[in-house]
Amino acid sequence: MNTPRPRSVAYRGLHWALAALVVAQWGDGWLFVHDEDVLGPKPIAIAIHASLGALTLACALMLGVWWVARRGWRTTLARDMEPDTGRWRGPAAVAVHATMLGLIVAEAALGLFGLELVGTPVRLFGAVVPSLAGTHIDLGLALLAWERHLGVLLALLVLLHVAAALDHHLRLRDDVLRRMSLLRGG
Repeated sequence: MNTPRPRSVAYRGLHWALAALVVAQWGDGWLFVHDEDVLGPKPIAIAIHASLGALTLACALMLGVWWVARRGWRTTLARDMEPDTGRWRGPAAVAVHATMLGLIVAEAALGLFGLELVGTPVRLFGAVVPSLAGTHIDLGLALLAWERHLGVLLALLVLLHVAAALDHHLRLRDDVLRRMSLLRGG
C-alpha cells in the first residue's frame, strides 16, 4: 500500500513560485506583443519578459533537480499516489510534470536565443548579456515563434494539471491538493 510522502514547505513554495512565474510570463508576453501602453516601450517590456524568463528557468531547473535528486523520475509520483486511485495515474502524473518542466526550460531557451539572434540585446535584471552569436533574423524569428507555440502547449498541460488536482480534491477526495497547499500542506 502506498503511503503518500509529505511535501516540504520549500518544495511547495518552489512549486507555487514557478506557477506564479509561468502565469506572469504568459501575461507580460501577451502584453508586450499586444499592448505597448501597459508595459511601456518594447525594449523595457522585452527586458522584463527576459528577466522573468530567467527566473522561471532557474526555478524550473531547481524544481527538476530537486525532484530527480530526492526521488528519481520513475518513482517520483507513483509512490506518492493515494491508494486505490488507479495504476495509470502515477505514470501519467510523472509524464505531465516532466513534460511541463521540459517545456518551461525549452521555452526560456528559445526566447533568450531568439532575442539574441534577431539582434535584440538581452537584458537580465538590467545587465546586458554578452552576445554569443551574430544576427540571424530568420532563425531568431523562427525560435521566437516556437517559443510561443510551446507556451500554448504548456498552457494546455497546466490546464490538465489543474483539472487533475481538482479531480483529486472533488471526486477522489484525497489529500493531494492539500499536500501541495502553502497554508495547510505537508
